[in-house]
Order: sequence, then C-alpha cells, then structure tokens
Amino acid sequence: MQNLKRRFSVALCKKYFILPLIALLSLLFVAQHSIPGESSSSSSPTVYVVGGHSDGVMNHIYKACYWKDGVLTTLSSERSIASGITVVNGSVYIAGTNYGKACYWKDGVLIPLSSNGYMSAATDMTIVNGTVYVAGYYEERNIEKACYWKDGEQTTLSSGQSVAFAITVANGIVYVAGAIGGDKDNIVGSACYWKDGVLTRLTSNAQNIPGPATDITVVNGALYVTGHFAQACYFKDGKLISLSSDFSDGTTGITVVNGTVYVAGVYSGGAPGNKACYWKDGVQTTFSLGSSASTSGIDVANGSVYVAGHYYGRIYKACYWKDEIPTDLPVPPMSYSITRAIAVVQ
Repeated sequence: MQNLKRRFSVALCKKYFILPLIALLSLLFVAQHSIPGESSSSSSPTVYVVGGHSDGVMNHIYKACYWKDGVLTTLSSERSIASGITVVNGSVYIAGTNYGKACYWKDGVLIPLSSNGYMSAATDMTIVNGTVYVAGYYEERNIEKACYWKDGEQTTLSSGQSVAFAITVANGIVYVAGAIGGDKDNIVGSACYWKDGVLTRLTSNAQNIPGPATDITVVNGALYVTGHFAQACYFKDGKLISLSSDFSDGTTGITVVNGTVYVAGVYSGGAPGNKACYWKDGVQTTFSLGSSASTSGIDVANGSVYVAGHYYGRIYKACYWKDEIPTDLPVPPMSYSITRAIAVVQ
C-alpha cells in the first residue's frame, strides 16, 4: 500500500489563520516524506501541496485548498485551512479545519471530526492498514487540549494547555508531537511528544525546549522530531542535533531516505526577513525568493528535493521549490496564499 504523508506546516499559522477561538501557531510546519527510509522509483512523481488562499488582496480569510501538479482545488467556501496530506492507493486525504471545527477531506468530500461541540483543529494525518489517524486539538473552557482521532474516535492527550501538530504510527504505536504548557494565545510551552499517550518532553542540558514540536517520524526504529525552536535543530532518539548556530525560527519538517536526513526550516542569519532553507545531512541550502520566506514541509523523490513554503512579495504567495528552483502556485488574482504541507507521490 502506498502511504505518503505530509504534515501540517506550523508556519505562520496564528498570524494568518482564522479560527475565532483557536490560534493555530505562529510558525508551524510539518510535511514529511514518502515511505520513510525508502528510495523512490524512477517514474515521474505527482506533487501535492496543501494550504489556503484568500479571495482578493483585501480579504485575509483563508479557504482550504490543495494543488496537484500546480492545479488549484479549493476545498471549502467557509473559513478553513488544509494542514496535512496523505495519499493512499490514489485517494487523497487532507486534514484541516473548516469553520472552527476539525475535519478531513477524502477526495474532496468533507468528513467532520467530533469534539463534543468544542472549537477544534486538525493538523496532520496518516493512514495505516486502512485506519485513519488525525492529530489536532480542541478548546474546552478556554484551554486548548492536544488530541488525536482514530477512525473518528477522539483521544485526549492532556488535561492542561497543549497542542498536537504531527502524528505517525510505527509498529502499531501512535506517536504525536506538539507542545504542552504555555498559553493558548502564544502556544509557546515546551516541545514534547506522546507515545501511545505517554508524555515525553524534549530537553537539552536537562532543560525543557521552548516552542512546539512540529513534525515526527520513525525510521528503522529511530525517532526524529523537528520543532519551532530558537535554534535550527532536530532530535533523534531524544538527542538534540544542531544544524546551525544562527538565530532560527525553527525546523518545519523532516524525512529520512536511505539513511540521509533532510530537514526543512527557516533562519534569519542576522539579516532582516526570514530565509527558507533545508539541510541535507547537516549541509544547508538557502532559497532566495521574496523579502521573507518560510517552509512548511519537505519530501524527496528520484533524488530531487521538494520543499513547500510561501514568501512575501507585496502579498504572501504559496510556492514550492524543486532542487532550489521555485514554482509559484496559482490562486485567484491578488489573493494571499500559504502552504502547510507537501507530498510527492510516485
């Protein structure tokens, strides 16, 4: 079974998204790989990117959408965002939020996720042996609570302030990455993940790491986690691996192919504006586009590196890079657009 997932980009969520009571995060990113640890075949791949677009430059309300090989499909006429994607046997599953409620779309058909009437958000999803797993959070009595849904049945991961931004399943074990603590308006807290519901905080030098974890994957038994940290880095089996000493807005997605680690991220480098980039086994490649740019996920196919993101050029524009070559993603004239995840499918 072909199961390719790309996660919620934690990038610019809070700044540009629209949930009335739930702030999605300021720099999330998530988007992952093809089948973890495996190389791609030589056939021409299909590129899926999910996110949202407005209708006109004066309208900052986003509508969930995705692009398939650059062709735009709008998923909802309501306030909404698409945050994660997985493609299984030709069917396209997209996690997101529609008018303040968690949901996913299967081949364009909306499937709501129950949260007992509370405001909620779906941020990532995966499908394993026909079972649908969706990560997210909901708001109860002004507290956001991390959760996930398994075939529509909700499991709450924390009774306190918390959020979940990424999910993966390996050997029947459910891993969910996010943050715990902080407050709902800023979603800072400390980075963490849950393994079958058991909380683990990410630490360095015995100190909790501020900021949310944004992506999680398990490859050959090793656990990898990225996050919205002040330093560009990722964790492998709980050990922090630094990618840059420059100030950073964090890492947004990770994939591991044939032992090579690819990480998407954002850094400032001491200059005005953010710069989109990725690291291949620690070697950085920076994209030059717009006065400020961000990434939302990364994938690898046929030896080429695909990175989803958006950049500012009078308005925010959705795009992706293939081997450093940018491709703008079409939207209605003078509309804002952002990305949240990418999947490259053979």
